[in-house]
Amino acid sequence: MIPVTLQDSLTARLDRMGAAKEILQLASAVGRRFVYELLATVAAVDEATLRDRLQKLVQGELIFREPSPRHEAFKFKHALIQDTAYASMLKATRKVIHEKIAKAIEVHFSETADLQPELLARHYEEAQMYDRAVDYLNMAGQRAMQRSALVEGLSHYTRAILLLENLPPSMERNQRELAARLGMGGAIIATRGYAALDVEKNYVRARAICSELGDPPETFPVLYGLWVFNLARSHRAPTLDYADQLLAFVARTKIAAQELSAYFAYGCTLLYVGQFAQALPAFDQALARYKPEEHWSLVRFYGDDHGLFSQVYVNWILVLSGQTETGIQKGLETVAHAESLNDPLALAMVLVLTMLLHHDIGDAKGALALAERAISVSEEHGFPFWTSNGRICRGWARLVLHGETEGVAEVRSGLAFFDLIEQKLPLTYWSVYLIESLLLTSELDEGLVLADRCIGWAESNVDSFYLPDLYRLKGELLLKKDPTTGACEPAFLRGLDYAEQFGANFLGVKTALSYANWLRSRGRVDEAKRLLAARRAKLVQGANLPAVLAADAFLAESAG
Repeated sequence: MIPVTLQDSLTARLDRMGAAKEILQLASAVGRRFVYELLATVAAVDEATLRDRLQKLVQGELIFREPSPRHEAFKFKHALIQDTAYASMLKATRKVIHEKIAKAIEVHFSETADLQPELLARHYEEAQMYDRAVDYLNMAGQRAMQRSALVEGLSHYTRAILLLENLPPSMERNQRELAARLGMGGAIIATRGYAALDVEKNYVRARAICSELGDPPETFPVLYGLWVFNLARSHRAPTLDYADQLLAFVARTKIAAQELSAYFAYGCTLLYVGQFAQALPAFDQALARYKPEEHWSLVRFYGDDHGLFSQVYVNWILVLSGQTETGIQKGLETVAHAESLNDPLALAMVLVLTMLLHHDIGDAKGALALAERAISVSEEHGFPFWTSNGRICRGWARLVLHGETEGVAEVRSGLAFFDLIEQKLPLTYWSVYLIESLLLTSELDEGLVLADRCIGWAESNVDSFYLPDLYRLKGELLLKKDPTTGACEPAFLRGLDYAEQFGANFLGVKTALSYANWLRSRGRVDEAKRLLAARRAKLVQGANLPAVLAADAFLAESAG
């Protein structure tokens, strides 16, 4: 707010400009900086008159010429001068002027309209032409998302929805709101996480609009948003239901890009509930429809590239099922592909989901290197979710490699972010990093409480895929707490059952090795050998991995 005495003084200066004051008022609606070409297009005077009045404003020290390589440009000497000139106009006059400016930019400065749609949105908003303002805000949101300016994109979509309140109910209004909510969904997910309550609120409203519009093709990304929200919350029944709805929808529409995302969602759901063999064909179907050039359209609609996600999940299944060398090699290839996209968010995601492959095979050094890269990219560009994942792994690796107990605190810090954004999946998986750390530091009671909590959650919700290792770790904690009892045996057996059920052959070898060591300590050597040999035979790769080397050494000793 301008002080009264200063405003009076500035108003007097403007009044002394005579007819030039109108040009100053017009310029104030354009902006702090304005170019001659645009002013000439909207001013109701000839060129000679316009130049004469601009010169008078320059001599009056209200504006000054600004050097520009492309345009003849001017700038207000102070923002207060611009504000005073703008405030001196009647609201009705401002409305007319903003409409003129917006239309002039559209017709004569199309490049500006394409590159700065938010500028057009501002002028149409001030002209109270809210339908056009919303259209340009939606365009501005798309452009922001494409250059990973996620917070900016979210602000544009939020503004668009707010302006829609000025329009009466109609099909056109619904279509504009749906476009804004589709863009907003991806922006919310990218900035606040998949489980943010705003994700559900946004897509529930979008689903209602789709119903009113007769379920157009845009219904698909809305169903996807509801699926991913429930997945992140680990709500098993609705997650499975929405995954089925997505497949049913694309079966009717036959839209290839939507088929990609539907098969991805279906495969992702099956992965997390532990149906690895069924998940792989779904991911294969998704990847068969993936075109890297469609990366940005996927990001704009969903917040993620489902082709990339499908590939990293295939890599994960390969590792967990025992094709470890293939999974790791494909992980490196996926990182290279993500680097070529020039999308920091995609790179952060791929780095994290490749990092965890190295954790799962016991390669703490490789996991740490990827964690450092993931954290660096995520912190630079503001991706707190992926930063937290990287810190969980980095803390674990610091403890494993260097015995740094401070690493446990970093693991806890990373896990705390899940509570902050209320995300539940895959919290049971990331909690394994803390359970392993507690086992190493002999904080056994806390480790057991956490293991039991995760097991209880995993057996009734979506993210059950890591149950084999959760039970193995529970057995190891019980064994370390009291080696004299057989309390660990039921946990090992349950872990083996889940490994068999899921086809998690690599996790099966790790659990079998833990169980076999305990059996041998009880004199049950033949039983231990048979058990471990059967699990080891399921692996065709990974002979040099720590768990496999230990299994082979055990079998060699037993044979001797």
